[in-house]
Amino acid sequence: MNQVGSEIGNGVIYKRVKNQTPGQCCNLVYTSGTTGDPKAVMLSHDNLTWTWSLYNNLKYAQNLDAISPKKPIKIVSFLPLSHITAQMADFTRQIVSARPVQITFAP
Repeated sequence: MNQVGSEIGNGVIYKRVKNQTPGQCCNLVYTSGTTGDPKAVMLSHDNLTWTWSLYNNLKYAQNLDAISPKKPIKIVSFLPLSHITAQMADFTRQIVSARPVQITFAP
């Protein structure tokens, strides 16, 4: 596995987590512009945390986690990185799953 970030101490991470507040911007995604010009939409830390918490509760309640937690999730990302599906499925999934994720980007 890649060790990027391993030199950063836990104190730095704890400080960043402590400074996060509800409603604070986590990232921006963009609308497709089907009814007008594309617009940026702010997703907050608490919004993403709540969404993934709900997903995990439903997934485990339905016993859908048949894959070993140590086996990496392999993803081919083909959506623009600013798209909500790419943000949720490709990037934030690895944060909440506590599993390694291998992302391959389509050319």
